[in-house]
Order: sequence, then structure tokens, then C-alpha cells
Amino acid sequence: MLFKYGIPDIYNALLEGEGADILPRLAGGDIGHILASPHFAKHINIMREYGEELAKEPITSLKYSHYRQYDETGKRGGETNRAYLTHRGRLNTFAILAMLYPNEPEYIKQLEDTIWVICDEYTWSDTAHLMPMGTDVRVPKARYDEKGLITNSSYTHTHQLDLFACETSFALCEITALLEERLAPLVVYRARTECYRRMLDPYLDLTGLWKWEKKTNNWAAVCGGSIGMTAMYLVKDPSVLTPLLLRIIAVMDAYIGDLPDDGACTEGPSYWRYGMSFFSGFADTLRKRTAGKINLFGYDKVRRIAEFKQKTYMTGNHVVSFSDSSININFRLGLSVFLSNEYDTVRVPDIKYISPPVQKGGPFRWCTDYRDLYWAKDFDFVQKAPDAKKVYLFDKAEQFVATVESGGSTYCFAVKGGYNEQPHNHNDVGSIIYHIDGDTFLAELGRGQYTKAYSLIETRYDFLCNGSHGHSLPIVNGCYQQPGREHKCTLFEVVENENSYDVRLGMEQAYGLPYLKSLTRDISFSKDGVLTLADTCEADVPISFASRFVSLNPIVVESGRVFIHGDNSSVEMVYDSDVACVSLDMSAMDIKDEADRRVTKTLDVFIVDFVSKAESKAHMTAITVVKRRGEAIGSTKYK
Repeated sequence: MLFKYGIPDIYNALLEGEGADILPRLAGGDIGHILASPHFAKHINIMREYGEELAKEPITSLKYSHYRQYDETGKRGGETNRAYLTHRGRLNTFAILAMLYPNEPEYIKQLEDTIWVICDEYTWSDTAHLMPMGTDVRVPKARYDEKGLITNSSYTHTHQLDLFACETSFALCEITALLEERLAPLVVYRARTECYRRMLDPYLDLTGLWKWEKKTNNWAAVCGGSIGMTAMYLVKDPSVLTPLLLRIIAVMDAYIGDLPDDGACTEGPSYWRYGMSFFSGFADTLRKRTAGKINLFGYDKVRRIAEFKQKTYMTGNHVVSFSDSSININFRLGLSVFLSNEYDTVRVPDIKYISPPVQKGGPFRWCTDYRDLYWAKDFDFVQKAPDAKKVYLFDKAEQFVATVESGGSTYCFAVKGGYNEQPHNHNDVGSIIYHIDGDTFLAELGRGQYTKAYSLIETRYDFLCNGSHGHSLPIVNGCYQQPGREHKCTLFEVVENENSYDVRLGMEQAYGLPYLKSLTRDISFSKDGVLTLADTCEADVPISFASRFVSLNPIVVESGRVFIHGDNSSVEMVYDSDVACVSLDMSAMDIKDEADRRVTKTLDVFIVDFVSKAESKAHMTAITVVKRRGEAIGSTKYK
């Protein structure tokens, strides 16, 4: 355990912090500064315009057909998602505007109606997380039989403590606490009693473990953090609050503890942002409530985790998108500023890529939306100098990221080893990214559109972005990598030489093929940006072999040469045509728009295979990827 706090530690710390003001309240001076800041003006205007649009629309209720949609279609968008998200959009927008503009009563009226209709919802859970009616949600309510023995009855499926339900509870509690003097007392009362009934009662009762308490991914941080903050607002008695916080701190310990000691988040930077937002919100509130006696930030490992995000940015808002991450991420200003104030080694990314606190389309997470203002209220928008050397080895997670400057261009390279059962897993042992000046020539596709099939292990790896067929990886005898912890990288070595960074990976176990003796990938990323890669395999029987590469930019073959055309430049993939022939393909992938969660975007995916010309027991495919400088290239976009 990292966070070693027992019952006496927590109880005495709560006693010492009794009466502490834990509310993240914007004072009058803070509001004046925010409204006068040109850096905040654009985002506040977006919020006001969205608020005006919402105020003109009637508040819709969630109908039975909304809840039925996911089971019938397997899709998480549509009317259900739109209605649910709109309620949260109204909640966050009108709450923040009511704080920024206290003399405009319409915002409070809209907020009151929004809180009321959220309290009317059948469940606060996402329909994709809602188990069938009558299903044991694994939260037994204590009951005594005729012999005095404890038996269990179940809460209904509406009481599932999933991400959305927990976030909603926390949002309602914090908003009603911040605006209690201006909200109707009945609205405040109803919101709080619903939070007790839907969240704290199931969690505080004699319970089993929720599934996210048995896991260590972002659910632990988001659900645990939300419940912990809800409890600190609603539970005043330290003797009642202590056992709950003991349990939540254990959840947070599991979340932090399971992340590699090198600080990497194998779920990818999108889920790093999600989990760390709620971990930080909870830890900040807990520190205030305990008069600083319980400080979850005071650990080197937490510092290393806090540094992870900045190490994933390539150029602009392009990130190293391993696992279910977005390809481009506009960062949350509040979280970045908060962590940079906490740790002097944390950098705030380029302020051109700030995500608005609230924007039409969501995702409407109160913890991040509001703290984009509260945590950043004193930020001077002067950025720390970037790391002098942007080369990062995550030896425990088996990831390597390097950025070099050469000839006026910025070159970025990333590679991962690991295993094929990580959180939000892709079958991607050995996958690579190669990026130059805003163009990602060899890409990690990131996360696709979440559906029921996307979440099921039986169908998950049929999706291009999840299976190894959608990664820059070898195809061995027509076979792709297999899911499971046993399908892993057997060797991950990184060496810095005078002119290059050299990486060697052992990948044979990732394929689960009994006749495959070895599969080695050797990569050299030169300090002037040239990428050289060699895949070598040996088998007990003659097999076919191909090295596949995936791009979101068009791949063309001209006069036997392979080019990838970006928006800003092009690269050539140099290979030995005596050893391999080239095969091109094109596919498509649906994703959720990062800026508007209600919109589905379709990405064109370009694929090139370098296929060995003959079956053999031994294969070696060598590729060099080099930026073209000043050479005219044909206009053909795709063949």
C-alpha cells in the first residue's frame, strides 16, 4: 500500500479539520478576474451562447424508449445519449453562469428546473452500464431471517454506482453547496436526499464490493472520488465519515498502486485525464477537510503520474494515442494548472489547445468543467519552459517516446511493448507511432465509437482500432495477435547511442502460434528523425509473413516507391523490392468527435503491407522511413 492511513489517522484528522471550508468557491475578486481575462473570454462566451440556446428549449424527460435503445441497437448515442447529456449540459452551464453572473436570476431558475428533472430520472446510470431488471447488482442490503442470521436482498438495478451515477451525485452535492443560499430550499433538499438514496445508502450499507472496487482503472478514481466528495459534503459526523473515507482511500490506493511506478497510464492520455481529474478533486477536498493531515499528493509516484500527460504530446494537440485514447486532445486547463502548482516538474501544455470548460456536445463532467475555472483562477498564462530533452522511457509500462528537432522540423517516435490485457486493451504489442510537424505518418488509431460489440471480448478485436490488424505490426502466416495477458512482449530494450535511440522487442508470444520460434522487431530512431525498422522471425515450418503499417494519411505507390502524403510534408518508405512486394488497402473507422460527443466522425485508414515474396522458415523485412525534402511527388492521393 502507498496510502497507509488507518481508522485513528483518518478520524483524528477529520476532528482536526472540523469546520474547515472545503468548498471550491469563487470569491468576488476571482470572478472579476475571470470575466476580465481575455484568455477566459472566448470560453465564457461559448458557455453563454450555449446557455441561451438551452434556455429556449424545453427540458425533455428521459422516456422508456431511451432506456430501451441500447439493448435494441447496441449503440450509445442517439436520443438517449442526447437527452442524458443535455441534462448534464444544462446543469453545468447554468450552475457556472449563475456563479459568474449572480445578478442574472434566469440562470438560477433554469438551474432549479434542471436539478429537478435530473432527480426525476429513473436512474443516473448510463444505459450501457444498466444491468437487466432483477439482476443482483452485488450490493446486498442487510436483512435478518427468523434465526437472526444475516441474509441479503438486492437493491434494484437503478442503484448501480457506475461512472455517470457517481458523477451526477457529486455534481448535485457540490452545486447545491456552492449555491445553497440562492437555490430554492426544496430543490436543495430533494437533490441531497436523492444523493443519499441513490449513492450513499447503497455504499454505506452492509455491502459487497462494487466491480470498480475490484479493479484499478479509471472507474476506481472516478466512482471512488465522486462518492468520497459526495460524502464529505453530506456527512458531517467524523465517526460516520471515517469508515467511508477509509474505504475510498483504499480504492484510490489501488488506482494509483496499479499504475506502473514509472508514472505511465496504459489506458492512454484520455483516460489519464479522466481518472486524474477525479483523483485530484477528491485528494484536494480530503486535504482541506483534514486540515492538511491527509495529503495524497505527497508521494513521488503520484508526481510521476502527474507528469505523464505532458510526455504524451507530440506537436500541437497530437498525442501518443496508445489504447483507447483520442488522437488529438485539447487539455483541461484546471487540472493542468492544479498539478503544475502542486509539482514544479509538471508543465501546462500549449495554451492554444485549451478545452473550453463547457461546450455543446459534452462530455459535461462537473469536476473538470468547474475546476477549469476554479483551479485556474489565478493562472497567469505564462508557461514554464518545456523539458530540454523530450525523451521518455517508461520501463515498467514498456513504452518509449522520443522527440527530436532537426532541419527545422520536429520528429516524434513512440513504441510500446506490454501485454494484451491492459485496461482498454488493444492487441498492440510492438506498435509504433511516427509523427512529423503535425502529420502522423504511422498512426495509432486510438479509440473507436463505443458500442455494445466494442465492449464485448468476443467482438472487441474485430474492430480495426482494437485488433492488431489495425496497428503497424507483423502478420504471421495470416494470423494476428491474440488477447490475453500471456500474449505479451518478451523483450523490451532501449539504448541511447550517439546518433540514435535503438529499441529491440521480442513479440513472438503475442501471436500464440506454437510453430513461431521468435519474432524480433529492431527499431532505430535517429537524432535527425529517420526511422529504420526490421522485423525478423523464425518458425518451425514454412510460413508467410508481412509487415503492416497503418496511417491516417494517404499512401501511394509511384514507380515502385511507397510514399505517405501528409498535410505539411511527405515521407518515403524505403524497402528491398527483391525481398518484399507491396499491398495497399483502405478502410474506415468511426470515432466520437472529441469536441462534440454527440457527433460521429469517420476516419479513412490507409494500410500498406510489405509481403515476403515466398513462404519460408525465416523472414526479415526492413523498412526505412525518411522525410522527403524538396522532391516533387505525384498528385495521386490513393491507389
